[in-house]
Amino acid sequence: MANPRITSNRIDLLSGNDTDNTARITAQRLDILYVDLPPIAAAAAAVVTPDLDPVGTKLDLFYWHLRGFDRRGAGIAYTQDANDSSVYKVSGVFRDQADFAILQWDADDIYGHLAWKYLPDFDFSKLSWTFDLRYDNFQSISSPKFETVPWGSLSYILEDGTTGTLDLFAHAVRRVSNLDSYTPAHGIFQFEDNGIQLFDLVTLWYGNLKFEVIIISPLIQDLTNVIEDIRDQINNTNWDGNVAELALWATKEGTTLRIEAAVYGTCNAFGNVLVRTSGHTFAGLSVGSQIRIDGTLTTVIGILSPGFITVATSFGGQDVYTWVAPTGGVDGNHIEMYTQSKTSTLRLTKETVKFQGGTEDVTWKITIPLSLIGSGNIRKLWFTVAPALPDGQIFSDVVGSLTISNSAVTSILGTTKALRIAGPHSVLVNHDSTNCFFEGFWGETYGNFNQGIAKNSTVAGSRVIITYTCSFIHDLYLGTQLAPDKGVFSVTLDGDTPDFLDMYLDVEPPVNTRRVLRSAVPAGEHSLDLILLSPNPSTPERLIGLVDYVQAVVYSNDWPSPLNDRSDVGLASSYDTDHWYKLLPQRAVKNIVQTGLTGQVNHFVGVFFALTRLRRGGFFSTLVLTFINFEVGDEIFINIGGTTIGKTVFTADTGASIANHFKMFINHTFVGVWASSSGSTLFIQIRSPINGFTHNVSWTSSTGIAIETGTLAAGTEGEWEIHPSPTKVLNEGSVEWHRDYFKQLKAEGLDVIATYSHEWVVPPDDLSAGNIWIARFADGTAVSTETEFGDLS
Repeated sequence: MANPRITSNRIDLLSGNDTDNTARITAQRLDILYVDLPPIAAAAAAVVTPDLDPVGTKLDLFYWHLRGFDRRGAGIAYTQDANDSSVYKVSGVFRDQADFAILQWDADDIYGHLAWKYLPDFDFSKLSWTFDLRYDNFQSISSPKFETVPWGSLSYILEDGTTGTLDLFAHAVRRVSNLDSYTPAHGIFQFEDNGIQLFDLVTLWYGNLKFEVIIISPLIQDLTNVIEDIRDQINNTNWDGNVAELALWATKEGTTLRIEAAVYGTCNAFGNVLVRTSGHTFAGLSVGSQIRIDGTLTTVIGILSPGFITVATSFGGQDVYTWVAPTGGVDGNHIEMYTQSKTSTLRLTKETVKFQGGTEDVTWKITIPLSLIGSGNIRKLWFTVAPALPDGQIFSDVVGSLTISNSAVTSILGTTKALRIAGPHSVLVNHDSTNCFFEGFWGETYGNFNQGIAKNSTVAGSRVIITYTCSFIHDLYLGTQLAPDKGVFSVTLDGDTPDFLDMYLDVEPPVNTRRVLRSAVPAGEHSLDLILLSPNPSTPERLIGLVDYVQAVVYSNDWPSPLNDRSDVGLASSYDTDHWYKLLPQRAVKNIVQTGLTGQVNHFVGVFFALTRLRRGGFFSTLVLTFINFEVGDEIFINIGGTTIGKTVFTADTGASIANHFKMFINHTFVGVWASSSGSTLFIQIRSPINGFTHNVSWTSSTGIAIETGTLAAGTEGEWEIHPSPTKVLNEGSVEWHRDYFKQLKAEGLDVIATYSHEWVVPPDDLSAGNIWIARFADGTAVSTETEFGDLS
């Protein structure tokens, strides 16, 4: 069923699709569950004793939910640790580099019944939020790579619809533990002295940066001198003037040079206190870390914040210093450097050195004063989770997790941080009540409203007067809908001075919610007057006004009593629908418990999001370049998606070294493509067939040429068909979710039966023996059932 009409005493527990225009999401709404419940007005009017079970605080991780995950091969779940209620995970599998998932907080609670959903409150201005993040095989906030999706940011939408992002790593410090591992990636370069001669030459290349020694005095320049010279060139590089995402840190170890991945930036110095001004933050450093300040080696003795540290040496006398320090993390493993030796008398033993050993098994503590986000007027916040980038190779399935723990919102100057609901003394008047008097032109619209229907008008001057009585001081809310086509109500209560409720919001789909009309209204009888105003001539499309209900809210911070006490009625749940796979299992079960319908739960495991899938077909575009006849002084440039990398040809270069140069440069720089080489031929391939890139190859040469075939345009995704193995039925995300869901049901004393369907979506049917999944008519035509989800059947 798709968007059926809901009768006056029913509520759709599976409504509330939240697919808006800020992300591409595969999830779609499926309305299949309706249960008879008491009318909300009757439930709200009853006076009951609160059970003193707090509903939680703002940004409580219990209320976060998946907005969805992309694409159909992925399987992601949001779960809570069974042994530690402060630990939450976004975990599962990504099967394409373009996959991602979104975990979201919404001030407009779309997943709670009106009897217990928290009220919208956008004021975070005097609140501070701390929490921990830990990544396992998912792209970490510590990565300096370009964000194809905002995996390093906290994204937001403000109350007025303004969008933006906040850099999470700029607010992070590393929690140091003996159990953690945060080691820098490194490469070892072995030098050989086979009788150093005049004009011997050795060179190390990192992108377009060259570190080189030429022998001009063999009696003075011994092997130690050569290694120290290259070490000092690396350590004295002004990284702030280069485009490298990671710097280098060099240490001489006998006849080898150890080069590690490093971070860099600029800072101000006030004695031994350093204040970051640009570049990387100090987040990855720890007490005891080495750091160079304008070439001077010193030690970190204190981490005050991501932008403030103290060091063992006192600095002063100039405004800006450059700094560089070794850093852990897996991105350094993407670095590969190549070497060139002019002769065998002074040489490096390896022509290429791949960095290795970089780890990030650490926890990041994040502290965010929420006033930094739009002055604290926040409607939505979300994390974006993406698979870690593979290291110079084609993407393969990534099973991983993001762990969020120790979340706490602290209040400054007494600002409310608790979530509030409409308590038992609240009064709700639905639009179809005899207390509502409509004038003008009003129609009905159907959807996820209190009782499935709301009143709307497109005619200016249309009016409704609503009377109600509340025995307590209260705030008055209107149940309405916000959308780009919504207009403005003039609002008057008991004949006071009119003000205005603007229902415009640039969202898709529309937001069904509550907005406050008056605060601290005295107890007694009241009359509300709403008049739909004429649209502004500049926005004539904004002319719709919608009235669902008004609610005199007497606030409560506690869960209400269940709506029923019926053990003979059980609910049906479906993992394919928003109210299940997007929610914490604990919250899904809490919603069931609050209905008071405690009979056996009939759970549908699903055919969309639960099953393990494999890619069938698909095409990854590849650009092939072969470099021929380039000479000393020639220049070659490759532009990919607007970013240009280049190569100047030197004496020792060949077609193979040119191809190798670009391979290494691409693999530690780009996120949308990866490269390999064979001889003088370079192969560049898109990481995902979903995303294509423009490219241009140019050179300056009288003899050289780069022969070009192929493209970096988007490929074809193929189809995500069901995995045929009986041991791979459910994907990793759905396994985690169902394990928690069934545990929670058992903990609440609820029986459950799991059901499956034989109406598979994209089964691996190819008519071969043992691989026939689809039922067929007598003439061999496959039986197909329309799902009403795009072109899926």
